[in-house]
Amino acid sequence: MVQFGEKVRALGCCVAIPCNDFIHGLVIGNHEYNDYFDNNLEILKRCDAVALVPGWEDSIGVEKEIKIANELDIPVFADIGTVRFYLVNLHD
Repeated sequence: MVQFGEKVRALGCCVAIPCNDFIHGLVIGNHEYNDYFDNNLEILKRCDAVALVPGWEDSIGVEKEIKIANELDIPVFADIGTVRFYLVNLHD
């Protein structure tokens, strides 16, 4: 997730990487899955787009995130090439 996020960042984007909350949870020591998901949901609501990390199909929360993004009309991109294409054509 972090390596993919870095590729998106290199395209000029600001990225929010949900797994970074895990570090916070390790320090605090008592976070449950919903603590992470709910926090990242608030971040998702403010995003311009969602880029799916390869292997996203194995994540328990991504389908729910995609549904929420679709409800909020936030574009969801399946690969880095689509993100790049979107950025190039953003101002057309």
